[in-house]
Amino acid sequence: MLERIRGNTSVVAAVAITAVLYGAVIAGRLAYHNWDPAFFIVAGHAFCDESSTPLGLTIFTRYGYDGLFYYRLALDPLTNERIEYGITIDNPAYRQQRILYPVLARIAALGANSWVPWSMIMVNYLAVCGLAFSAARFAELFAMPAIYGLVIPFFPGVLLGLDRDLADPLAISLMVFSLYLLHSRRITFAACMLALAVLTRETVILLAAALFLHSGWRALRRQSSWTESVRLAIPLAAYAAWQLWIFARWGIFPAAAASGSVLGFPLDAAGILLIEALHSALGLHPFLLVELLFLGAMVLLAAIVFIRSAVDPGVKLAWLLYLALAAFLSRAVWVEDWVFMRGCEELIVLGFMIVIGVRARRLMPIVIAPTLAIWLALAARTRIAQ
Repeated sequence: MLERIRGNTSVVAAVAITAVLYGAVIAGRLAYHNWDPAFFIVAGHAFCDESSTPLGLTIFTRYGYDGLFYYRLALDPLTNERIEYGITIDNPAYRQQRILYPVLARIAALGANSWVPWSMIMVNYLAVCGLAFSAARFAELFAMPAIYGLVIPFFPGVLLGLDRDLADPLAISLMVFSLYLLHSRRITFAACMLALAVLTRETVILLAAALFLHSGWRALRRQSSWTESVRLAIPLAAYAAWQLWIFARWGIFPAAAASGSVLGFPLDAAGILLIEALHSALGLHPFLLVELLFLGAMVLLAAIVFIRSAVDPGVKLAWLLYLALAAFLSRAVWVEDWVFMRGCEELIVLGFMIVIGVRARRLMPIVIAPTLAIWLALAARTRIAQ
């Protein structure tokens, strides 16, 4: 009983730390920009007609960022119009596949368009707090202090997603929660949460596929029942159904509608960026190099402990798939930390979970210290950045 109380206290502490620090980031960013929540959206003149945009949408830049399209979908999630509310969706089929975040923002705004900029921030803030809870509980499953789970919500990609009203924090939160449920053997609930994650960020489908394939392999070897595989097919079915709905709406599958090429020769673009980062470091701007070295170190650490980790083998298979994907990412991704930190998000988060699964407490400071250091540096920088 006493041990359970201590565990609950540790989880509450982990969530409280996350809530306070992320709350401070949000408050600081809002205060610096006159408490204008539209700054998080990063709207751009290229896709907005200022004379027709909703009241309260401030346009700061020329081109804007992806948060503008989530905002547009939050105003009308099931839209079949490319231009509405004075905002043009650059690639409707591609954007609409990440539907859950704008739907939740719409619900949280109670249907009021003027509240949507605030509700988008709120949904992501609550998602990050939920991520802290799931990560802390996951750490406890492997007899690790709950506080060690904080390495996951403080991965810099989560912060960058929140800073620009993107779907990443919600997707990662749902993904980690589903894996916590999976390791707790609540398979149906885990599959449903993973389906929601897939509808938030389509790249989570690699994890869903890996878990399904491993479960099917175990069923073929009579190590588990086929009912588990059927339940783990729920995310795949949800993904397929939503892709078909988008095809019926726009006449094109989202995968085919992806703007620009995100794949290239293995490590080609990452190598070019590393060379540029080295040059930047010589010019007394070393942070980009630090970020790249951080990603490389976290991948290497996960690879070193890969075999010894007690996480589900399906998670390990997914990590390998995301590693291959990262190797093939093109120059469109390996261009700045706003992109590559988020592009490697599943890879690094699953790597953190693999490290936690080793149950070696001496390893965690090696992971937590640089993660928190980079998070703090980015939190200070993005307070004023667009």
